[in-house]
Formats: sequence, C-alpha cells, structure tokens
Amino acid sequence: MSNWRTLFEQAGQQPYLGHWDLEVNCKFEPKEVVIEKFFVADFKTKGGTEKKVMANIAGYSKPMIVNKENMKRLQKVFGTGGYEDYIGKPVVLTVEKTFSATDNDMVDCLRFSIRPLPKKQLPPVSETELATAKANIAAGKSSIEKLESLRTLTAEQRKELLEINK
Repeated sequence: MSNWRTLFEQAGQQPYLGHWDLEVNCKFEPKEVVIEKFFVADFKTKGGTEKKVMANIAGYSKPMIVNKENMKRLQKVFGTGGYEDYIGKPVVLTVEKTFSATDNDMVDCLRFSIRPLPKKQLPPVSETELATAKANIAAGKSSIEKLESLRTLTAEQRKELLEINK
C-alpha cells in the first residue's frame, strides 16, 4: 500500500524527498543511503522564494531539503563539520516525529540517524542444514563465513564446524 502523497508525486507536486519515500507496507523503515552532493537551490513557498540547502541522495531522483538539525547529526556521525566529508559515505536516513510550529502539531520528518541500522536477526541453522554445511565445508565447497551470512550459529555449532577445518 502506498502513501497518498505518492499520487501527488505522480502529478509532479512532490519535488522533494519526504518521509513518505521511506514508507514500506504502511510503515517507515530506516534506510542506509549515500549522499552524492550538497547544493543550495531556490525553494518556492506561498510567500515567495527562499534559498535552501539540499542534498542528492543515491537511488532517489528527488533532492532532500537538509536543515540545520540534519547537518548537526551528520557532524556527529562523521566527527567533522566539513560537509565534503559526508559525501559518498553511508548514513542512515529515518523518519522521526517533530513539532511543527507551522502546523502546530507533531509531524513526520526525514532525519539522518546517529545510530547504525539495526542488524536483522538471521534464522537459526537447522540440524539438516548443519549436516549439509559440514559436508560442504569438509569438501571445500563452502565456508563457515558463508553459512554465517545466511544463518545464525550457536556457539556449539560454530565449534563443530571449526573442528572440520583442523
């Protein structure tokens, strides 16, 4: 299911990256992104035009408006105030609630996160898979690292697999 704002995007009325662009199945999901460049551009408002800092984000065709809060977070993540140092490096983009004086309400907004993406828990290896893995590792067709990229091993299972390599 898509956010209603995507209809306005199709009509050319959502020219900037927004929180709705991180929506998957009606939930906002943080995403690791790479900033391609920063630039200053005109932003049209009801009262006229003002200059805004924007960023091109790899994988998105629309620029993101970057406010001071997001720049402070990038400085914290990368340990430097030099914005050139943020370009080409991975950073997590997420959605947070923020008070909007304009709307006099809490609204969703895009934020660069100071935390890394949580690691997804891999499913455990079954006894059948473990037996197959033992045979493949012994034959040189696989490795413990390859198995651990797909499944979670217990300490005991890992120990068993390490014994094969001795």
